[in-house]
Parts: sequence; structure tokens; C-alpha cells
Amino acid sequence: MKGHRHQEATSQQEHSSPLLFSGCIMMVLGGLLLWAQMPAPQPASASHQSESFSHQSDSPLESPPLRIDRDRLKRQRADQYGEARKTVKGTDTLARLHRVVEQANEHQFQSEPDEEPSADVQEERRTLRSTIKQASQDVITLTGYDGYVAAGEPLFETCSEGLEALLEAVQTGDVSMERARAQPPADTFETYRRHCGQLLPRLVELGLVTPEGTWHEPASRSRTIVGLLQRYRWAFNIREHRRPLLQLTAYGRELLFRYRIRNGEGFSPDQRKRFVQQIATDSGLLPDIDVPLLRARLAYDLEEYERARSVLKQAIEKDEGDVETYRRLLAWLKQHGP
Repeated sequence: MKGHRHQEATSQQEHSSPLLFSGCIMMVLGGLLLWAQMPAPQPASASHQSESFSHQSDSPLESPPLRIDRDRLKRQRADQYGEARKTVKGTDTLARLHRVVEQANEHQFQSEPDEEPSADVQEERRTLRSTIKQASQDVITLTGYDGYVAAGEPLFETCSEGLEALLEAVQTGDVSMERARAQPPADTFETYRRHCGQLLPRLVELGLVTPEGTWHEPASRSRTIVGLLQRYRWAFNIREHRRPLLQLTAYGRELLFRYRIRNGEGFSPDQRKRFVQQIATDSGLLPDIDVPLLRARLAYDLEEYERARSVLKQAIEKDEGDVETYRRLLAWLKQHGP
């Protein structure tokens, strides 16, 4: 088998609260039952809504806009997944995994997005999860752990096509947004149902799609974030062997964390703080990121100005990181902050 053969332990935070995506995303992005099994995201307070996701100001402590270098992302994916893409393409092993994932996605429509499934439905989902797990084990004999995400890419692409068709139908009035979120007609939107599951309501919760059924602008960025979330959720199929976050490319992990920390609509303040703490305590995730600056910027965004001052002061006292920058920011905060 390619890649690491040893079983890598999943951190408690990543295992139990991987993204808090819809509570951590938790339906099935492009292919897993995991969407449906996680708690919903905690609501953010009105003062901390999604303006922080894209807003710019004159403050040096304001987090910069989330800009995405798609060429860099594409290159890293080609490097990490390229060989696995060629190895697994067209195999019966991959086809078996895709079939059961599609069944799991379609099965989500046995209940409403926010409805507690019946005991029978829950049992059927447990059976599907077990089948997905076994089919994934077979696939990683071809892809290795680090290349496993490549196995989901055909589903992600088809899911994107189905989602775009559904959103277009909402805009033309062919289907209501309410029905699109809960039960889009199977005869018209089979591609969406089989390849996305109940994805749309989760994207609305996260602020990636508006309640009116359009992409949150800039649409290209929202689409890219959905692609990251798809890969992250897919990676949970083999979490016992390889931590999901480490199955992403390095740049993909960085974008995912920056999105989660900045998104005041999809995640509560406590959740956003936990994302920063996860980076701080696990140096292998993003070893080059400036954690004190990240903490200070989040505190400023949450209007916790005293905490922002404290974070900067502690980093200066410990001579930790870019001390000169922290001094300048602290001086600005003392002069302009409340």
C-alpha cells in the first residue's frame, strides 16, 4: 500500500468537532453520511455576523480578506493526488465505493434536514456507513492514505454540476427554495440528490449560499470553499488510519482554517476560538502560521479589545513570533481602541 501504513491517531478535537460545519458540516458533502450525524452550528450573535468574512477596514488588526490562489491549490492537489487519480480511475473498486456513497446520499432524503430520523432509518444509515467504511478500505489499497481524497473527486465534480442546476432552477422559479432545501424533485434533480445529499441547507447555514439561493459573493470563493469542505468530509471515511486534515494539501488546510476563523455567520465566537486553539496546540497542521497575530485579530473582530491587547503583550513578553509587528499593533490599539 502506498503512503503511511501505520495507524495515525485522530486528535480529540478533530474527531469530535471536525468543522462544526453544520455543526461540522454534517451532512454529506459529495458523499458521506457524516453531515446528517453532527450537531447544527451554534448561532453567531448579531454583532458577529458574516461581515467579518469579507469586510475590509483601515485597522491593521482587521483580518485581511480571504484570497484564494487557485493555481497554487491545483498544483498541490496534482502533487498529492496525481498518482492516486491515475491508479484508481476506472477500477471496479472505485465504482463500488461510489455506488454506496450515492445510495447514502439519496437515503438522506428519507427524512427532512432538521428532522430526527426514525429508528429504522437510523439503522439503515448505520449499515450504509459500515459498507462505505469497507469499500474505503479496499480503495486505499490503491490510493494509499494520502491519496484517498482523489477517490472522491469525480463525485465532487458531479455534485457541483447538480448543485448549480438546482440553484439555477431556484432562480428561474422552476422550484421553490424551500423545496430545493428539503426535497428537490427526484426526477429532475437526481444528480444533486445522489451526489450531494442534503447539502444545500448546510451551505445556507454556513453563509456560502444565500437564503434566496444564490452564491455568497464572491461566488468563485464560495465554490472553492465548498470544494475544500467536500474533501475534508470525504477524508473522514478513513479517519482511523489518517487524520482528515492531513489528507488535505497544506494550502488547502490553511484556507480551510482561515475560512472557519473568519466566518462569523457560520460559526459562533467559541467555535472560532477553538479553531485557533487547534492550530496552536497541533504544530503539525500549520507550522508557519502566526498564532499570536491570529489570536489578536480574532479578538479584535469579536470586539474583545482587552483580550487582543493581552495576546499581543504576552507574545512580546515571551519574545514569541514577530515581536516588532506586535509592538506596532499594540501601540495602534492603545491609541485607537476603546
